[in-house]
Amino acid sequence: MGKGLAEQTTSGTGGDRGAPRRLCCRLRLAASCLCVVLCAAVLSPGLTAQSTPSWLEGSLAPPDWSLPDPAAVRYGQLAVILVEGAPRLEVYQLSTSRPPSFAGRGAGHAPAFTGNAMVVAEFSTENQNALGGFFNTFQRSPSNALAALGSTSDGRRALQLSFDRRAEGFCGAWIHLFDYRDPPDQRRYLDAGGMATISFWVRGDQGGEEILLKVADDVWEAREDAVPIGEIGRFVPGGRIETEWQQAVVPLDALPGDLDRSRLASLIFEAASPGQSRISVARLALSREQGPLPPLPDPAPSAPSRKLSTATWVWNTSSLAGDPVAQQELVDFVVRQNFDVVYLQLPGLPGETGAVGEQVRWDMESLRPVVASLHRAGARVLALDGYRTYALPEMHGRVLENLDSVIRYNRESAQDERFHGIHFDIEPYLIPGFHGPRREMILSAFLDLFAEMKRRSSAAGLTLGADIPFWYDAPGEQSYEMVTVQYGGERKPVSQHVIDLADEVTLMDYRTVSYGADGTIRHAEGEIEYAGSVGTPVLVGLETGPLPDEVLLEFRGEPARGLPDTLPPGDVVLMAPVADSIGLFVVSASWSGPASETPAAGPSGLEARIDPRALAAALAQKGVDPGHVLWWKIDRRIHVPADKITFDRLGTSRLTAVMRETAEAFAGAPAFAGFAIHYFRSYREMLERP
Repeated sequence: MGKGLAEQTTSGTGGDRGAPRRLCCRLRLAASCLCVVLCAAVLSPGLTAQSTPSWLEGSLAPPDWSLPDPAAVRYGQLAVILVEGAPRLEVYQLSTSRPPSFAGRGAGHAPAFTGNAMVVAEFSTENQNALGGFFNTFQRSPSNALAALGSTSDGRRALQLSFDRRAEGFCGAWIHLFDYRDPPDQRRYLDAGGMATISFWVRGDQGGEEILLKVADDVWEAREDAVPIGEIGRFVPGGRIETEWQQAVVPLDALPGDLDRSRLASLIFEAASPGQSRISVARLALSREQGPLPPLPDPAPSAPSRKLSTATWVWNTSSLAGDPVAQQELVDFVVRQNFDVVYLQLPGLPGETGAVGEQVRWDMESLRPVVASLHRAGARVLALDGYRTYALPEMHGRVLENLDSVIRYNRESAQDERFHGIHFDIEPYLIPGFHGPRREMILSAFLDLFAEMKRRSSAAGLTLGADIPFWYDAPGEQSYEMVTVQYGGERKPVSQHVIDLADEVTLMDYRTVSYGADGTIRHAEGEIEYAGSVGTPVLVGLETGPLPDEVLLEFRGEPARGLPDTLPPGDVVLMAPVADSIGLFVVSASWSGPASETPAAGPSGLEARIDPRALAAALAQKGVDPGHVLWWKIDRRIHVPADKITFDRLGTSRLTAVMRETAEAFAGAPAFAGFAIHYFRSYREMLERP
């Protein structure tokens, strides 16, 4: 199916005092997002074997990754950031051990139910079905798909699938019949051996939609593919999808004989022909006999609503200081968009260009009118500070001096000029080597700092807020383990430790869909549930800043040594000593050009090859001995569009819909406090576009 559950995240932005920086997005459940510019060679498709690569230069410090011997590397995850005209390479993970392998396939499980039929999913408000499965979309550019739970025109709740199938690419949606968060050897697939049908109710927006139904067992699921059963029209009474509800009944005898019915994993809806189509699916069920089957669900009542906060980050504070017009524009925007919380970055003194992440010597006098104006507009104002290295022990003194300076500012300011609190955007996962033996030390130091910040801010009557990514409490893509740390006598996810210490938390839940396996609801539910148990409010953060697409690359296994006479087609990773560092190079014959022209296809089947002689000459020019090169073939390549993370190109209607749907899902959660829009300037620019 080419679905690739993309559940990695970007982190927040800031840390460089106002200029938003590009941060990493990763696939699935991120363990590390290290942004280090390395060396990349990118060759255009169709180049001859004599083409000479061009290079983006950088280096990798072995101590950061505990890599005294690059030949010990057995797994890596890299990304090519598709900045137009200048793609760059970033490393997300390097490890001396291969990802864990899991013995066994998991087991089939026949669910217990009474009567003839069991409803697997109502598709009303639940994000996870009765078998533990989620749903999500898959697509290959330029085709596109969207899945959400919503009300149809007759008031019924349903899974709404919107497809834009182009002549190139494909798109669709899948529904899992198992919980993918379990390790592979512990998964419980659907044992449908004693069952007769799968049924669901379906209607189309226009009628005549051509949607291909597919199914996968655990083996096909592992291949990210599925076997066709037939178009949905084959299984409804009218012989085609209509604008009125019909019940589709799929006899399990219709499944291909080579599928293992004791380990069914997924049901797939795929757009069968080019064009736009939209269908609604309700009440998915299993039955023992052909009938009776569950009836069409009744219309659902409207969800309750409550007052929610809306926050935004303001990174360009220095440009506001001393500019009454810019200040008024900010205040007017805050009022117009109903922001009641503003994270206002501490502005540096005029002309000061200190190193990023050092103590902030800020201009208190110019800040007072900004804070006062925002207060008069009805907003709580929190001083904003943060940088990745703040987590390191050697930085703690400077960080605490920054906090003390905010406390001193409040003492010396009138009531309406004071900060309500201080908000920290500290991202320890961006520190080199976080994904490795340094992680426990980095996180322990981070929490030590946070505990001391909590003590000082509480004593001064300041609220302490924090940004955290959504993946701290999520099972890792390879290990299926959460990012945990031992602190205060207890080992638990980092997110829970921060929620314990903070007065309020903003979850960087940077996704552009609300429902499904990779939506805001799924990613926020763990933090919101835990925060409710300790009484900490949580704001769900959403991204509006411009970000480039990425191509994610993975390699694994023991490296080959020295350049061979012939390199395999596709993408290759090279490592070699360069002075006191390690040079890391990606050589590719499979993509070039701006992100919009980048194919999503993997390396398999590519015919273009790199000439090792030309490559050796290019390496030699950089002082690299080709005989000392280590190399791996890229074995996985996935295109990650920026539209997965940011609403920048999707617009305000999509953002509004995701906020509404997320708010409905958490309406009954006491810890859910509202939303935070990242960030003021990009959001304003998005709203101003025609």
